[in-house]
Amino acid sequence: MGKDFTLHPVGTGPFKFVEWVRGDRVVLERNDDYYEGKSRLDKIIVRTVREDSARVLGLQAGDYDVAVRIPPEDVSRLMNEGRVRVYAEQSNRVLYVGFNLAKKPFDDVRVRQALNYAIDKESIVKNIYQDRAAVVPNVVGPLNTGYAAVKGYEYDPAKAKKLLAEAGYSNGLEITFWTPKGRYLKDYELAQVIQQQLAAVGIKAKLEVFEWARTCRHSADPRKRRNSTCTSSGLPPPPARRDGCSTD
Repeated sequence: MGKDFTLHPVGTGPFKFVEWVRGDRVVLERNDDYYEGKSRLDKIIVRTVREDSARVLGLQAGDYDVAVRIPPEDVSRLMNEGRVRVYAEQSNRVLYVGFNLAKKPFDDVRVRQALNYAIDKESIVKNIYQDRAAVVPNVVGPLNTGYAAVKGYEYDPAKAKKLLAEAGYSNGLEITFWTPKGRYLKDYELAQVIQQQLAAVGIKAKLEVFEWARTCRHSADPRKRRNSTCTSSGLPPPPARRDGCSTD
C-alpha cells in the first residue's frame, strides 16, 4: 500500500478528502456521487486551533461555524450572551492517572492506594471543570459497555499519609509524572492540581510534558517507560459529539 497510504484516504461517504495540512487544517469537498444524495454543504474545513481562547474568539467573530472543547469557564457566558448555540452532552472521555507497576514505588499497592486517597476529585470537578464533569470510580465511563458503579476512593489525605508510612515512605517520596498539554480539556491544569494535592501528603511529583506522539512512543517502549512512574491520559475516544458550540 505504500508508506503514504494513510495520507490519501478514500471512502464512500458524503465528502471527499482534498488536503491535509499537518497542524493546520483538513479540507473535504462534497461527494456528488454519494449514494444517499448530495450534502447541503459543498465543503468542510476542519481547522486545528490549539489555544482555547482563540477557538472561543474565532467562534464569536464568525470565523468558525462550530467549535469543540470549549473551556468550562466560558460555557455559561456564551450561553447567556445568546450569540452562539451551546450544546453540552455527557462524554465518555475519562481522564485518569496510570501507574508504572514495574517500577518502585508503584509496585506497592499501599502507595497506589495512597495516591488515590490524596486526590480531591470532587474539588477538581468543581474548580477546574466548573461542575461540567463527574467523578467516576474507574477508567470505564458510564456510557461505555462494561461500566460498573464500583466504590471509589474518597478524599482522605490522613489515610494517604498513613499508607505511605506503612509502605516505608514516612518522609515522603519523589515521582516523575508525565502529562499531555492541550491533548485533553484542561489536562495540564489537572496535572498541576494533582501535583499540588500530592505535595500536601509528602509526594513530590515532577511534571514532564511531552508532545503526544512522543508520549505514546515512550509509553509503548519498555526501556523508556522505566523513566516514568505515572502518566496522565484520557480513555477512551469521545463520541462524535461532545461539549461544543455552533453559530446560529
